[in-house]
Amino acid sequence: MENLFTSLKQNTVDSHQLLETTAPFNTMLKPGLFSQQSYTANLSILASFHEYVAVKIEPNSEARALTDYLQPELTLGTIKQDLQQLAVPSFAPPFTAPIDSHNMADLIGASYVWMGSSMGAKMLHRWLNQQGYAHLPCAYYAHMSSLGRQWRDYQQCALALAASHTIDHQRCIASANGLFEALIECARQYSARTQNIL
Repeated sequence: MENLFTSLKQNTVDSHQLLETTAPFNTMLKPGLFSQQSYTANLSILASFHEYVAVKIEPNSEARALTDYLQPELTLGTIKQDLQQLAVPSFAPPFTAPIDSHNMADLIGASYVWMGSSMGAKMLHRWLNQQGYAHLPCAYYAHMSSLGRQWRDYQQCALALAASHTIDHQRCIASANGLFEALIECARQYSARTQNIL
């Protein structure tokens, strides 16, 4: 079980890197590409992701220990607050991925992607404030940065759940990869939809 997170990292690296090279995520930390429009797109797509995972994970009482780390209500509250302050309509398409609310391997895979996104949030939050973007609302990144501080405790919690449910590691990895792929597809649909509207 100790190797679960090593396996997740090694076996999702390609999907993760592909996501980071997909617009609008490829504009973050790049002043020449970044704009308020790309930031709004970024938040809109992430809102769809968080909403989808929250709907899947919250009904499962056995996953309550995970939700204590994910803090779905606060996370969704901060991202929606930022989008409201940007005062731009959200065009993010519905988010879909093969996650079963009753399968702990799926839920741990989903929580890995959620908590993993918190790891870079501190750097992104600092970058937004130091690169002349302090006027942009960033309650979401501030909140996710605070979640990232609990990464090790979250890992222990997830490992305990993985052991007690004897999860299938390959399914957990497939679920995490499925979410990265769904984020990429959501981003592509968002780009196509907004280009048609503009």
